[in-house]
Amino acid sequence: MDAQFHSAGIAALFEPATELAHMLAFEAALARAQGELGLIPAAAAAIIADTCEDSGSPLRLDPETVRRAGNPAIPFVSMLTDRIRSVDADAAAWVHYGATSQDLIDTATMLALRETFAIVRHDLHQLRESMATLVRTHARTPMLARTLLQQAMPTTLGYKLAAALAGLDQVAARMTEISTTHFALQLGGPVGTLAAAGAQASELVRDVAARLGLAPAAICWHTNRVRIAECGAVLATLTGQLAKIARDVVLEMQSEVAELAEGHASGKGGSSAMPHKHNPVDSVVAIAAATVTPQLAAGLFAAMTQEHERGAGGWHAEWLLLPQLCSLSHGALQSVLEIMLGLRVDAERMRANLDSTLGLTSASALANALAPALGRDVAHSTVQAWSRSALSERRNLREIAERNLATFEKNPLTQAQLADAFSIEREVAAAEARALQYLQQRSPAT
Repeated sequence: MDAQFHSAGIAALFEPATELAHMLAFEAALARAQGELGLIPAAAAAIIADTCEDSGSPLRLDPETVRRAGNPAIPFVSMLTDRIRSVDADAAAWVHYGATSQDLIDTATMLALRETFAIVRHDLHQLRESMATLVRTHARTPMLARTLLQQAMPTTLGYKLAAALAGLDQVAARMTEISTTHFALQLGGPVGTLAAAGAQASELVRDVAARLGLAPAAICWHTNRVRIAECGAVLATLTGQLAKIARDVVLEMQSEVAELAEGHASGKGGSSAMPHKHNPVDSVVAIAAATVTPQLAAGLFAAMTQEHERGAGGWHAEWLLLPQLCSLSHGALQSVLEIMLGLRVDAERMRANLDSTLGLTSASALANALAPALGRDVAHSTVQAWSRSALSERRNLREIAERNLATFEKNPLTQAQLADAFSIEREVAAAEARALQYLQQRSPAT
């Protein structure tokens, strides 16, 4: 059942064939750089790199062999060495020279993460722009704002979406920052010092990183897992914000509210027992993902406490956590994008729900209008009492206010002031202005 929650495209980046391709790319880049720097014979470097780049006969690792070895790098290097030995026995002696298993595996992980972030950022940009279009379209579409799930005051759908969009924009900016700084080559050798390269270590790191399109780390990060943890944190944060949007759609889809709905499609959102139902589908995918991803990110944080120069278990835990976190996050993103591209808006129902509140959503404006004459505290308590009367009598608050204001020796409000207090134009105009102002100042390019 997990297929509906995961991104097939992202999951493929962590499958064995892709990981092996990334590992081969590392070995090819390492050999070519070492050959050019004279760290290994140029002829051997060419044979190693050419063999790694030959896609005619891909390597395949036996899972049981990997389990016994403790990581895939050991049997991988052994198999690659055997293949090169069949071409040139002397060249085989220089395979993986000066590197260690974690260099190979971490670099492959960085390549997968780089591709993951590129895909996520592309689709996140599409989602953000689809939401920006909805903000413009519905900047003046009035609806109820709800606080603690209770009817609060009028707002607009455009403002509601703009506020949610702002969270996605923040995540997008952070993902851009991470993409330029965190995807770094891992190359430190057995204990991180890259001793085999001697004085040419920094130059070797720069050269290999450039060949792979990664940043050259200033120092080995074998047991400094800040890069991994921060990548996980931003993905979990993205999923949380996506689920916030999805949760609101679910609430708006409730039959008693019925202001928004996911788009219709054949076989989507039905019920096995009740033919009339149109259930949320995409929304629940995002919410489910956001229920799981915080634990996955927390696992990455826990895995940061790695011992000395090589982690015993913490590093290995990342192999379980990262692929799931990446795949679930993108799955949630795809689901919310689907929602926004097909979002059905019932503006008439939104207005009807506003009109059904007995005027209570204007209570704050009424109290503000009375404050100059009565004082803020008295005005607030007075309108609070009138609101209780409106609820108990099932009468509109304006009717209750007019009845009580008639008993004042001097009516503190003119009819125009009273009408203004019960108009939603002030709130709609404010919501529209704030929503459009946000669109003007945001940076959509991230």
